[in-house]
Amino acid sequence: MKHSLRLVLKHALMPVLAVMLAGFTLLAGQGQFMPAAQALTVYQSPAAPSNLRAQFDGLQKIALKWQDNATNETYQQIWVSTDGSSYSKLANIGANVVGYVQDLGKPASAGSLYYAVRAVNSVGTSSFARVKITLSPVASTSGSSIATEVLTEVNKFRVQNSLPPLSNSTQLQQAAQRHSDNMAASSTMSHNCTDGTTFSQRISQSGYIWRSIAENVAAGQTSAQQVVQAWINSPGHRANMLKSDVRDAGIGYNNRYWTLDLAG
Repeated sequence: MKHSLRLVLKHALMPVLAVMLAGFTLLAGQGQFMPAAQALTVYQSPAAPSNLRAQFDGLQKIALKWQDNATNETYQQIWVSTDGSSYSKLANIGANVVGYVQDLGKPASAGSLYYAVRAVNSVGTSSFARVKITLSPVASTSGSSIATEVLTEVNKFRVQNSLPPLSNSTQLQQAAQRHSDNMAASSTMSHNCTDGTTFSQRISQSGYIWRSIAENVAAGQTSAQQVVQAWINSPGHRANMLKSDVRDAGIGYNNRYWTLDLAG
């Protein structure tokens, strides 16, 4: 009787033991159990990014943006090429980052750049997302030539509006060039220099004796025609170029930072 009872109990416990073991996997040769879900985890290479875009700021920076599709990446790589076939690694960046800005360190030359982005983890790498961007030509770096071109365009606009042309002033050009140099050095477009000097102070410091003054600034345009047209399209800048009480002008240019000082 005791023997029969032990058998009944033994067989009754078997389904319970089977249920308990169902959620675990025996580690071979170790005599230990681990959760089955953990034993079935499979590590894979990350999914590739997509929708890579590139935007040129007109000076020397290229901004990249993309969609990150990976959930298991460790970091991402950005590669760059000048011919679309031979790439060099530009940077390693963190996981889940979706943007990067490359500063070329100097004004860009005409041509194309090719970018590629991929995700990386301990198993491997994803395929690349790629994009090509064409850089517009850099305007001439001759300050005197550009000044002449800008003054020609400004005077053409003034004559079209029944106003006399302006004369080039060496003093105003010095004041304008000083400001364009300052804007280029600080990568900031403003009417004040980084030391707080205003345009009226710069013009006075140049030695020009004035009763009426005005200033236009701009950044990013690639030619005299572009920058003057941009000023024409802006009511405030347009009004400055059509002032009837100014007779002289000075133009400053540095790395697509433009300054037009007007005085009379």
